[in-house]
Amino acid sequence: MSVEAVKKYLERFGREGDVLEFDESSATVEIAAKAVGVYFGQTAKMS
Repeated sequence: MSVEAVKKYLERFGREGDVLEFDESSATVEIAAKAVGVYFGQTAKMS
């Protein structure tokens, strides 16, 4: 599922702004958590 498809789906709930995109890699949960600045257990990641 593309990022745009996820945002479109979330629009119906008023939550499309909850999708975060980064220039840094998010290849693993650990790397994604570091990009956001949180503990890896605090993330949800779709690839």
